[in-house]
Amino acid sequence: MNKDAQLSGYITYYSKYKAFGYIDIPAFNMEDIIFTDINLNSKYTTICPGDSISLKIGMKEDGESYASDICFVENTKIKTLRDNFNNQILLRGYIKKIGKDYYIRDVTTGVFIHLVISEYESDIKQNYDERQDQITLFKIVQMSESNSMTAILTNRKFIPEYNNLISHNTVDAKVISVEKGGCKVRVFNKIDGFLPNRFLLKREKMPEAGDTISVICLNGNSFNADPVFDLASNITENENNTINWDTIKQGDIIKGNIVSIKESGIYISLGFSEELLLFNKVIENYFLFPPMRMLKEVFKTGSEITVEVEYASKGKIILTFDKTNEENKKMYDLINQSHRLWLEGKDYLINAVDRNS
Repeated sequence: MNKDAQLSGYITYYSKYKAFGYIDIPAFNMEDIIFTDINLNSKYTTICPGDSISLKIGMKEDGESYASDICFVENTKIKTLRDNFNNQILLRGYIKKIGKDYYIRDVTTGVFIHLVISEYESDIKQNYDERQDQITLFKIVQMSESNSMTAILTNRKFIPEYNNLISHNTVDAKVISVEKGGCKVRVFNKIDGFLPNRFLLKREKMPEAGDTISVICLNGNSFNADPVFDLASNITENENNTINWDTIKQGDIIKGNIVSIKESGIYISLGFSEELLLFNKVIENYFLFPPMRMLKEVFKTGSEITVEVEYASKGKIILTFDKTNEENKKMYDLINQSHRLWLEGKDYLINAVDRNS
């Protein structure tokens, strides 16, 4: 191979903090060629896994190859990964440990995606270290505007106590402290979580540190969030009590409350579980993502929202936006009208719009 020849490849991994990455060159069946920032073209500053590039290959004294003169060409792989994320598709990949962190290398695109490992997982060595050469199923659980991604394995194993939470069983929790937004609680003497004030409104007396209360975990299926609890008594009184993990099915229309709005989507409490509504369900021009402040002005934390169950099976739920609901339709029209104004460089002034008109 001529070391001055301009080659084609694509970036599979990059750490801006450690200033190095990996490149694949398919034409020569070369994988994981190392590059550093000093090898980059000065105009190429925003590096993203999946970038197609042109480059040259050099050789160190010890015979190891390295990449240099790297220039950006295009990126089509990120669109594939984003489509997979939006549709919650199960993917195949190989585990690779880089430093102290674990990654999964997607078979289709070759891109490395950071694996999230819960502190409550068990058999880490068996599930991760000993499976680095095996095909493993995974799914992308978070993808930001800047295309940073995180993923989880589909067959994670948890400690028995955490499995109890995932099953949404009623458990006793000890109140550790009372804070501004709610109570910090501990279950099984080892798992800490949070009970928000909004779930305590029906109680005549607020809990105090040291009290024991019966709770149910809402987000046991979340990929890396700390457990969020509701009072067990609220769940049995909830108007959705005819719908639970045993009865929920595709097509169900459910009312929920918005818990939080993050880059990954809108988190909604359904009473028996906390689930994610992806932004591509409510934003027409999703790939030109609106600012978070716009989304938070339309989708207010604590407000009611109606969703439709697009998929429900084996403890997994996919939600979609119910556009037949009148209040939902107002929110849908408002966010997309504001988004169009923002894309045109105009003021979108959501607060000046009468949402009840």
